[in-house]
Amino acid sequence: MDYTPEFYKDAPLGEIVESVCSPRLPSNFTGLVVQAPERIALAGDVLAVVVLCGYYQVVASQAVGAPPMEIHVRRQSDGEVTSGQLGLSTDDLDEPEIPPPADAPQPSAAALANALVEGWFHVDAQEWVSMYLTAGRFDIVVTYAGARSEPVTVEIVP
Repeated sequence: MDYTPEFYKDAPLGEIVESVCSPRLPSNFTGLVVQAPERIALAGDVLAVVVLCGYYQVVASQAVGAPPMEIHVRRQSDGEVTSGQLGLSTDDLDEPEIPPPADAPQPSAAALANALVEGWFHVDAQEWVSMYLTAGRFDIVVTYAGARSEPVTVEIVP
């Protein structure tokens, strides 16, 4: 399997750290941004590993209790859309190294409204949707805690 650009072959799938494929962020960024290879060339009869690298920074009050991130994939040729939960949430990604004591007070609503939560993610989009991402062009969007990424387009060729 060959990726364009090639650095996507080194994406740390499943990792929550910044990497070579992580999006570059503007200053004072709030929201969700994703990147994916422009093109994936398959070698033989294999299922594509559709690398999706992303970053989110959202207001904590919107993230607390929010459903997991969702991925939405639209096949350009016929408009078919499939969605799936990525299974990533701030509960998983932002866990402190040392948990607070059981009797620690909960943050106030005002504190949560003035705080941001953030994280990197690297996933194989193929694993999280029910549609097989075979030859074709696909638009991919991720949503989380009221934020929506701009779409990225991936072309898969045999």
